[in-house]
Amino acid sequence: MSKGQHLAARWQEIAEGTVRHLERVPLEHWDWRPHPKSTPLGELTIHLVTMAGWGRWVINSEKVDMTNEGPAARDVSSVTNESLVAEFRAGAAASTEALETVSDDVLAEHWQLVGGDQVYIDQPREWVLGSIVLDHIIHHRAQLGVYLRLLDVAVPGIYGPSADETF
Repeated sequence: MSKGQHLAARWQEIAEGTVRHLERVPLEHWDWRPHPKSTPLGELTIHLVTMAGWGRWVINSEKVDMTNEGPAARDVSSVTNESLVAEFRAGAAASTEALETVSDDVLAEHWQLVGGDQVYIDQPREWVLGSIVLDHIIHHRAQLGVYLRLLDVAVPGIYGPSADETF
């Protein structure tokens, strides 16, 4: 199994757990935040959804300049749990496909995240995909789980049972 295929398998596993969270996002609380310094539920959710496609982004580019990239404006009045899941699954599928076919040599090449002249990340793609992308998704999925708990929404079990779900 290539490194890319290994990452693709991990990506799919993480994606399925994330979908289970996205299915439960209470859209009526889109602007809710647990603390004034916290990210609103809707913004956190959209960030998590868009991250699913980052794997393809890292594989197919040499760098990303954050001054040229930003979240697109979104009409949240038409957002549904189904549309969130569909967008996440599409991004995850594109990333998985790219990972399944990428060579180990490409994964060893450095990739950069920059903001103009400032270099924030300059690491091998394999490291970026695991540490920056997958771990980042896991982090925000856990954050979403806390939001769900605070909003009294059943939190899915991911690595084992949760207080709301048994296996």
